[in-house]
Amino acid sequence: MDGELGRILVRAATGDDVEAMLDVQRRSPGRSASAHFRQHVRAGIADESVLVLIATVGPETVAWAMTTHFDESEGLTPAGYYLTGVTVAPEWRRKGVGGLLVQARLNWIGERDTKAFFFANACNDGSIKLHERYGFRPVAHGARFRGVSFEGGRGILFEADLTHRDNRTPRRPKPAGRPHK
Repeated sequence: MDGELGRILVRAATGDDVEAMLDVQRRSPGRSASAHFRQHVRAGIADESVLVLIATVGPETVAWAMTTHFDESEGLTPAGYYLTGVTVAPEWRRKGVGGLLVQARLNWIGERDTKAFFFANACNDGSIKLHERYGFRPVAHGARFRGVSFEGGRGILFEADLTHRDNRTPRRPKPAGRPHK
């Protein structure tokens, strides 16, 4: 895995990357590659309060991710920076790409704020476990956060405190069955 991770470049997206991001969406079952998505990504790239990243291997875009700042609280969600979207091409999943994108976004947020947020469907164990490695902890449950509804009405809002973390290394889960020291 380290060899593959060494080949991955994470950088800020530009308008020239939108078509490659749409290709990642098309290759990913259940993901939208609509005109609305294209417009949303283009607007994010142009907005200084939004960070849009892509991950590439050579000339191929293998993933993208977005971070958005919300100025106002809404329901249970406070104002602040949110990890708001990510898609990793199916052939690149479970190879560390998602973690690289989480870390890069947290580094960027950490230069601007002391907290980061994200929300997920309670059934999305993969995303929840990934984000927990980076210090995210659940703070609220709801059927809807910031206009996003969840299957079965079971969403979870997570928060990470960025004040005392090493921005280079995720927290690794402790192996099951081993005593904690």
